[in-house]
Amino acid sequence: MLRKSLCALLVFITIFIGAAPAQAAVLSKAERYDALLSELENHLYGEESMPLKDLFLQFSMLSSYKMSSCFALYVKILQDIEEEEYGQVFLRLETLRLNTEFLELLEASEVFGTVDELEAYALGRQAESMGEPGQALAYYGQCPSFMDAFARLTLLMDTEFAEKYDKAIEYFITDTEEGYRNAYAIFSELAETSYQDSASLAAMCLLMLESYIPSEIAKPASESEPIEATGSEPIETTASEAEPAPVPAAPATPAEAVSDTGWSEWTDVLPKEITKDLYEIEEKTQYSSRTKQRQYRYRSITTQYRKRTLSKITSTVPSHSGWTNTGSFYEYGAWSNWSRTAVTANASLEVEKKTDTVYKEVKTYNYSRYKYYNTSHNAWFYSYTSVAGAAYCKSGSGSWQYTSSSTPLAIEKYVDGRAQYSGIYYNESITTASVPETVTLYRSRTKTLRYTHEQWSSWSDWSTTAVSASSTVQVETKKVYGSWSRWQDSYVSETASRDTERRNVFGDPTPWQDEEIVKADNLEVSTRTVYRYRLLEAQ
Repeated sequence: MLRKSLCALLVFITIFIGAAPAQAAVLSKAERYDALLSELENHLYGEESMPLKDLFLQFSMLSSYKMSSCFALYVKILQDIEEEEYGQVFLRLETLRLNTEFLELLEASEVFGTVDELEAYALGRQAESMGEPGQALAYYGQCPSFMDAFARLTLLMDTEFAEKYDKAIEYFITDTEEGYRNAYAIFSELAETSYQDSASLAAMCLLMLESYIPSEIAKPASESEPIEATGSEPIETTASEAEPAPVPAAPATPAEAVSDTGWSEWTDVLPKEITKDLYEIEEKTQYSSRTKQRQYRYRSITTQYRKRTLSKITSTVPSHSGWTNTGSFYEYGAWSNWSRTAVTANASLEVEKKTDTVYKEVKTYNYSRYKYYNTSHNAWFYSYTSVAGAAYCKSGSGSWQYTSSSTPLAIEKYVDGRAQYSGIYYNESITTASVPETVTLYRSRTKTLRYTHEQWSSWSDWSTTAVSASSTVQVETKKVYGSWSRWQDSYVSETASRDTERRNVFGDPTPWQDEEIVKADNLEVSTRTVYRYRLLEAQ
């Protein structure tokens, strides 16, 4: 194989480098064709070869010879894979499938692989670039002998097994029934590949499950319904979430050339060697279309709440364990009544005083007596009544006398039933009068220095019950999204509790045609410019 490739390469170098452009038309197409096939084989075997973009260009120049146009498209697919431009790869593959003769050639070859293997390899590379190792493994398993698929498969398997193993360990150390079930499912899968100590760990999971569900130990893993540890959804290649991928620039149906010096086949890429000073060039626009359909899916949105509350207390000490001091204030008792009794203020007693005019009722005790000279006794006498004119009263000697006292006089005896008071006074009478007086009055109340403290509680568990925030309640919210529904054609409106996503799904593109296709809402139209050329000297 290597000897064949070297010989073909020498022929190719001699032809394409040593010859002038004007001489290219007279060279053997068979030799050019074989040399390009050898270059393609070298690339597929991972050996040094011509860059794919140059291979594509050279095959395009031979598009009228044998399967050159199909190999040009084949190389273009390899180039797109290498550059991770997957937008047109799969549509180009469908174009290759239209040529049954080329499919038979690939089936008979031990080098180029089949179109299905090429597609599986492209899908594997795409899945790998998107971070989907599980999908990539599945696709590389369909084409292990194609290019470097086996090496990529081996590397991904090692990485995939390691990730599965780590995931199973995470389940195992949760020490829960569900964790052991999930770990057992993964370890059992890895045990089939003899990966590390997966078999013994799977057995250990069964032993641990005996303490949780003894009656189900004998059930197969499929009956225990473990949660899937790995895997992902198949990659959708029929839809694009952004702009749809353009229709691939595939060669038109080959038209037999008039002769070696006649028109070339129509091609969408004009080789750089084809210049107007040497070639006559024609071009035209071709059209292709594919149907566009809008699809929708939705998922639920649930708002959850959690809260914490603020508690406040007061105390007579400035610090309180677990609480934050926020200030202090005096707490006062009720005022006492005003009193003339003096009160002294101190740290725990507040005192107020004032001067005021008060009125008090003052009683005056009034007494009287009649004083006269008693001629019978030759002495002064006192009587409770007037005795003027009496035989024993000296004429002109009698008169009334009065006295007053703030306190009543003591009764000494009674005369003729009349009280005789001390000092020999009679006829007691009492008068009352309001007398003003300026006094100092006092009142007091207790005062206590108190400190304020506050403390936030721990956050509550998340709940769907709505909670309102306030000065003493803090609230946090989060949105919890459910799983996406399946894609469907009917529109589902967005609401506060539902999220909607949409995508465009495209059908297969129609073959390229010269007749113009008009774009519509449900129809995407792609255009391309194709060229054909012939040497000026061949006209």
